[in-house]
Amino acid sequence: MKQEPKIFKQYSLEKIRRVRKALGYTQDDIADICGIHRTTYNRFERGHYLKPSNVYLVGVCLERLIEQCEDINVKNRAEKLMDASI
Repeated sequence: MKQEPKIFKQYSLEKIRRVRKALGYTQDDIADICGIHRTTYNRFERGHYLKPSNVYLVGVCLERLIEQCEDINVKNRAEKLMDASI
């Protein structure tokens, strides 16, 4: 069975925004990485388009970006945000 990203299990838009910023990405960056239009991502982060498939897609993108992060301090901060109850 496919493991859901942590952010999907207990996501919040605030958590998504904080993790994105901790990693140093803009909304446009995440939209490009996820393969969605930047306006769609912007609306998503503001609370629109909250379909489970969108949350899953963004969660997977953010978790992969954390895994690929080379700056250990940034990576640790983002991982703590993913695990935090926000």
